[in-house]
Amino acid sequence: MSTIRLLIYYLVCIFFTYIDYLYLSQLRARKKRVNFNRFMNNHSKMVLSHKIMQSFEEGANTPHVLVELSKKELFRLAPNSISLKGVSSCKKSGKLLYESVKYGTNIRKRKSSITLNGNKIPSYEVSIQSMKTNSFIITLPKSDAMSIFPELVTSESTYNDDPSGTVLLMACVYQPDSNKGKKWNNDDFKEVKKCKPNILQSSNHHQSTGYYASFGNKGSYEIVNSSSVGQYTTKKHTKLSKQQIINSQATKYETYCANEIARSVCALKSFLPNIQSIIAPVLETSYELQLKEQDLNLKEMSSVNEGCWQTSICIDAETQEYHTEHDCTYTLISIPSQESSNSSTSSIKYDFLFKLTNNQTINISLKPGLSFMFSGLYLTHRQNKSQDTNNLHNTFFNMASYGNKRLFQHLRKTYNNNK
Repeated sequence: MSTIRLLIYYLVCIFFTYIDYLYLSQLRARKKRVNFNRFMNNHSKMVLSHKIMQSFEEGANTPHVLVELSKKELFRLAPNSISLKGVSSCKKSGKLLYESVKYGTNIRKRKSSITLNGNKIPSYEVSIQSMKTNSFIITLPKSDAMSIFPELVTSESTYNDDPSGTVLLMACVYQPDSNKGKKWNNDDFKEVKKCKPNILQSSNHHQSTGYYASFGNKGSYEIVNSSSVGQYTTKKHTKLSKQQIINSQATKYETYCANEIARSVCALKSFLPNIQSIIAPVLETSYELQLKEQDLNLKEMSSVNEGCWQTSICIDAETQEYHTEHDCTYTLISIPSQESSNSSTSSIKYDFLFKLTNNQTINISLKPGLSFMFSGLYLTHRQNKSQDTNNLHNTFFNMASYGNKRLFQHLRKTYNNNK
């Protein structure tokens, strides 16, 4: 009897030893995979930085970086994708259009119309709130993207060794429940106007109107510390005590704006996990260059952890002309919670429009909780306001972040001048 018990004891010991061995083997394998993926991610970042650095050579084009999806990512996101193909018009016109549009099985859209200067313009409104996952993307074959801009640089949203040959032009997600922070209203508009100037001095920029209060980095024609890169300033006052109040208010609203940008980035993370590193890799590379070689006067700001080096509070913003812009980053748009948007008497409606082909335009209703990023170089776009002129007290807010061509050109000029 004792022999049988001893045998059972040995068998139990062997069994649990084997289980421990399997568990430790899985841990080692997982650690190897994590270390390998971390190594490959770092390698991918180094390769991307090297490609971007080539644009710092004098005479090179301003870089534009798009995410190339992996085959797994494309397969996962395909039902919620709008796929463009073929280029039907030249970028020199400022309106880049495509030959065909294919809508994924989860895309919900309805015929709509947009009011511009009293005229009704047909469109398709994307009903993102009725779609699975409340999100969608717009894609383009990489070969078509390269035909438009041969100097295009592509990055990866996550490490993959199986690229799809498809680039991401736009990603959008609607999360109304995420808007539990500050609720913006007309009083905020008054406070913003007291501390920040409107960077839009005329309507020459594609017939834009509205009030734009910006924070962070910009290209500057003034040389400061041997750099033509500067930062957006506050309003000025001759009294020191008044100036301190203005500066304090500006800092407060920069933080409010950064919080909304952070909410937006967090929302987009739901299907683009590595979003912070893909919004503005050109500016991240510029900052790394600054740390290693010379001061370019590129400053960190409240939203830099979200991958954003410039932010704007846009108030009653509208752009009447369809256009493209050679920015060096994706543009990020976020719609915060606001009192005006919940008013039952409100007759003002804001939409963001993308003109995809000669006869197909899509619009997205700008509702609180909406977040999206898009390529201003590859998508012809504008922001539209349909309003009753009798309702003049309804203020609309959206936050934005982008890196324009001028900022990069001033970074490059500073770098080459100070070599």
